[in-house]
Amino acid sequence: ARPVMRTEALTVDLRKGILLLLLFIFFLIISALFIRQNPIFHSFFPLVCENNGIPRSGYCECPDFYVGLHCETDMFYHTKHIPPAEELIPLPHLTTYGAKLQTLLTTLHNPDDCGQARGQSFPEFGSSGIGSDLRWLVRPFSQAVRNRALVLPYKFWPWAPKSCRSHNYQCYLEPFSRCDASTVGKVIPYSRELLAPPTNSEFAELNSVWYRGNLLNFALKPHSSITEKILNIKAKLGFPPPHQVIALHVRGGDSCHVEERVCYRLKDYMKTIYTFRELYGVTTIYLSTDSQDAVDETKYFPEFRFMYLDVDRKHYDEEEFVEDRREEGKLDVEYEVVLSMTDILLMSNCGYFLGTFSSNFGRMAFEMMGAKLNYIPPYASLDIGWCTHWMIDEDTILRRDVERACEWV
Repeated sequence: ARPVMRTEALTVDLRKGILLLLLFIFFLIISALFIRQNPIFHSFFPLVCENNGIPRSGYCECPDFYVGLHCETDMFYHTKHIPPAEELIPLPHLTTYGAKLQTLLTTLHNPDDCGQARGQSFPEFGSSGIGSDLRWLVRPFSQAVRNRALVLPYKFWPWAPKSCRSHNYQCYLEPFSRCDASTVGKVIPYSRELLAPPTNSEFAELNSVWYRGNLLNFALKPHSSITEKILNIKAKLGFPPPHQVIALHVRGGDSCHVEERVCYRLKDYMKTIYTFRELYGVTTIYLSTDSQDAVDETKYFPEFRFMYLDVDRKHYDEEEFVEDRREEGKLDVEYEVVLSMTDILLMSNCGYFLGTFSSNFGRMAFEMMGAKLNYIPPYASLDIGWCTHWMIDEDTILRRDVERACEWV
């Protein structure tokens, strides 16, 4: 009887082992199905989307200004968005619409017959810094998409060098189009009120950061000679792929002497840098700064690799605004514009952003970054949430009063 009992016991143990093995395999299959983009799992269990987000296969299509797997982050009110690493993947709808938007812009600016084309006029410039003026490009291009027109060259840009005959953006950028105001069939006047993504098109309700970034990526194409210099700098720095580098913008120049503005030192950003390292394993930082102090302070954080432009920053620490020094002939404007464009374009090739959203310079790089990645990258701003501009009107500076309207300006 004993051998029979042993055989029965072995049979029971074998059955238990097989059952446990099957349960383990089942667990592995279910775990695999939980991957965010797996269409099989999400066809049965769609994501719960907040703030009127639309559930798709493995992600939520969020309304404008909301980001996150569940559209849980309002970019106006939240100064940071630091999602898990597995959420950092291109969103299908942004990838699709990004390609369509770039194709549309290319088609509009390269008509077969200029006489049959519509030309979008340019808004007039005030006296602003380089970052503010470069980001100004969003205005005519946003209206050009709405009006199905090409952007006409502006007659005069204050930051154009005197040696440049066109005296406009084309002193630095590739021409937007071969057509001009004298050859297009109709010139459409600029209207300040029409700056949001066009509601009468397929781009309505898409994320404004991503939308503006696409417009800037199309417009901000430097001349080949400038592009070559930027690529050489990038190679010399040993610039890694986007997911391996943080864009860190530290302001420390003329704008820090404005009473209403609070500027921060490098050490103030490091807590978030450590968070990025813990979550994403990133230890390389591209430091964009006009502060020599910020560059000098990098030596206190040897566990990180800092990259930055090798330039003299002493003249940035003056109280007089750069645009005022430009008017007085105290600046090499061509050098300053190329330097700024280099900084912005290098930041836009990163995968994470840390800075202050009160800065046109930082917001511009962040927007271009989001358009290239086709998702809103992890970010943290030390002052305000993302806004389309840093001012509500000519006299009221938007800083922490986020209850006030942040309009398309």
